[in-house]
Amino acid sequence: LKQVEIPSAEAIKSARSKLGLSRAAFARALGYTGNTNTNSKQVNQLEHGERHLTADKALRLRALLAEQALSEMSVGETV
Repeated sequence: LKQVEIPSAEAIKSARSKLGLSRAAFARALGYTGNTNTNSKQVNQLEHGERHLTADKALRLRALLAEQALSEMSVGETV
């Protein structure tokens, strides 16, 4: 089994900013369920180190950032 690196609170906040998502949208993108207030609170806790991402959510965050990087690379390119 491969270990998954869990990002720090600062890295999570930076990632959300880079993705341009609200706290609630970021939570949904990571797979959290619940209402907008609950999702926003969960992300706030992540960003302040009061909660930590699970391995599956850390992998999802990595995938979201990879998708963002690919979309930035393809801007202006013709396929």
